This record gives sequence, structure tokens and C-alpha cells, in this order.
Amino acid sequence: MSSFKIVEARKESLLDLRVFGSLDEDAKLPNINFSFVTSVNVDFGGLTAINSCGIRDWIKWISHVKPSTQITYSTCPKIIVDQINMVEGFLPATGKVVSFFVPYYCENCDDVENNLFNTGDVSPTSGKSVPTSTKCSKCGKETEIDIIESKYLKFLSR
Repeated sequence: MSSFKIVEARKESLLDLRVFGSLDEDAKLPNINFSFVTSVNVDFGGLTAINSCGIRDWIKWISHVKPSTQITYSTCPKIIVDQINMVEGFLPATGKVVSFFVPYYCENCDDVENNLFNTGDVSPTSGKSVPTSTKCSKCGKETEIDIIESKYLKFLSR
């Protein structure tokens, strides 16, 4: 039994979707009528896992959104950023990422911290990138970025 769920909130033609759990072969994507929607925001902050079946089902499901509909993805964990970068159609052609997590590794704690960034603050057009290190929230020591920036941040140039 999948722990996957999407919580919907509508305000006129705006649709907010909050994604929770594991998007896998057992996940049931809701039957949503997107025809009257002009804007969709998908918040991935509660997503814990995704596999190839979930990726396939997501692409098929999100393709029901009209091309004229504005789609934004927010609070994207690394597993979502990886799919956006690797899998055509995971983020529709007209879609945009609003915010995403970047993992940082603390050698002292042997732990990974995920820091949230707004796309506008680190986009190529702003001339700013994510910091290569931060302070660990547990021990205060220096952490280092745990990605290859040129590959991980590829979606920013869309």
C-alpha cells in the first residue's frame, strides 16, 4: 500500500497541489479536471521517494494540463531536480521551478543538510549561484555542496 497522496486547494482558476509520500507503482494520482485551471503550483516538499513507475505515471498525468496553463514546481527535493534534469516531460515545457533544495555534506556530523533556494535568487540571469559551502546547523562546522553544480543546476537555464 502506497503512502502517496496529493492534497488539493483551489481558489477560482488557481490550483495548489501538495505532494506527499512515495510516488511509485502503488501511487494513485488523483483524477483532476484541469480544463478550468489557468495556474497550477505543485509543492513537492512532502515527497519522500520516486521510482521509474512513478516518473512514467507523473509524466502521463501532468500532460493533461493544457499547454496554456502556467505550471510551477516548488520546494523540489533533489530527487525531483534530478528528474527535471534527466527526464523529458517531467516538468512540462512551459513549466518553471520556483524553489529547490541543494544538499550540503557535513564531514564532522557525517550528515547531509538540504537548504532551500528560490530560483530567482540563483538563476543565471541574476548572476548569483548557490554557495559552495554553508555552516552545519547541528555542529556549526563548514559543510560542502554535495552536487556537481553544472549538472544539478542545469534546469535553471531552461
